[in-house]
Amino acid sequence: MDIETEITIRRWDFSNIKDIFVRPKHMLLILGNFNTACVVLQEFFAILGNDLKAVAGSSDPINAITDRVKDQVRKLETFNNDVFNPEYFTEWKTTFQTFQQQIDVIEVDTTHLITATFKEKLNSSEGAFELLSKFKNVKTRPRIEEELSGKYKNVLVRYKHEL
Repeated sequence: MDIETEITIRRWDFSNIKDIFVRPKHMLLILGNFNTACVVLQEFFAILGNDLKAVAGSSDPINAITDRVKDQVRKLETFNNDVFNPEYFTEWKTTFQTFQQQIDVIEVDTTHLITATFKEKLNSSEGAFELLSKFKNVKTRPRIEEELSGKYKNVLVRYKHEL
């Protein structure tokens, strides 16, 4: 653009300046999608780890959800075409929208798992309280954060039973 506005030098004649920026803007959009997918991974893995498994008493349901999240990311990784080619944007957009929809479903399933764990499967009130305290400062999905913040009542009920 500086070349176009500069009068003193011999001009480059760009027939359509928009064409120059289409590919970089497309790449920026795709990289933003990848960043979103990475954040999703971080948010789920921050919660679905050994700490939750210790409180739940069983790692199978947590591993199943973790595998589902990984499977959704794998679908992005194995996109059939050149993701940075604007020609395939419609296919990529559909793939990424499906990813986001599936992540929303997994998020709901994760909240159900947390509810069931804190209602029925707590090994100890002390461990559950420590877990909630630890997760208080962990960045995760907003719906999961909200679900966890409401679990103190379940911990107190468990503590009452232990007494």
